[in-house]
Amino acid sequence: QEYSDKLFIVITQFQKIGSLVEVKRDIAGDQPGLAPSTFTTKVLLGQDTPEIQAIARGLASGISCQKPILFGLALKDLSPSTLKSVKELVSVHVK
Repeated sequence: QEYSDKLFIVITQFQKIGSLVEVKRDIAGDQPGLAPSTFTTKVLLGQDTPEIQAIARGLASGISCQKPILFGLALKDLSPSTLKSVKELVSVHVK
């Protein structure tokens, strides 16, 4: 769901919103000669673990949006293959 100031994405395997994590792009790079984008994450509600923050940061890196992104994350399977599939799905459906 896109709002005027944020993009809201819910990714769940539990049918619940889960942890709310806000991700902001710090450097709008990804162009030749510029540093790649970096992200700041902030857990607003729920589990504040390095894994949750890394997942949110990784998902945000596949989205070309300059607005902050608010993720609702409730995943039971944190395997690399699942995360890769989720990232591909998000990058295809979120423009």
